[in-house]
Amino acid sequence: LLDMLALEGAIVTIDAMGTQRQIAAKIVSKKADYVLALKGNQGTLEEDVALFFDDPVLAADCSCHEEEPQAGHGRIEERTIRAADAAWLAERHPDWKGLASFLAVTTRRTIKKTGAVSIETRLFISSLPPDPVRLAAAVRAHWSVENNLHWVLDVAFREDECRVRKDHSARNLAMIRRAVLNMLRREPSKTSLKRKRLKALMNPTYRQAVLAG
Repeated sequence: LLDMLALEGAIVTIDAMGTQRQIAAKIVSKKADYVLALKGNQGTLEEDVALFFDDPVLAADCSCHEEEPQAGHGRIEERTIRAADAAWLAERHPDWKGLASFLAVTTRRTIKKTGAVSIETRLFISSLPPDPVRLAAAVRAHWSVENNLHWVLDVAFREDECRVRKDHSARNLAMIRRAVLNMLRREPSKTSLKRKRLKALMNPTYRQAVLAG
């Protein structure tokens, strides 16, 4: 997958438990850049970054960017991005190739209907310079794809209600849903995904057209 994605000049954003040194090295070897989420599976890397941002003096010297509030799906999101140079971090963790910056993305979510507020901070490392605007764009592009995809799968396929968990069944079903979603999106009629699913169930000719699309 990285051979296809990590082309020269590209920015690869990965938000998964599989984030490892080998992935970073592979991306850099392709002359691309990475923005990788920290999730506690990289030794003390996440802890070092978290301690940095927890220090008010160090955090105050970071480059900072506040995005315009975004409204959608019944909530308002406000994001603040703080970025810092990773020279000292790269010395402590030399196995991470190309490490040039690290960042904290703090998201404040307000539910319109109830007024309930939640705040979440996520940490990332990157081979890009510590420019919070550019780094925010990379993270935002990744989240946009993930959030929109998840919302569609939940609405059209009721994915969040699925309680299948045995062995690899959950992952297998997730892959099948995404494959079906791609097929339905390629079908050119201007109707909703739910209606397309129902039509494919009831009409063998239409179902054949979707599968052959």
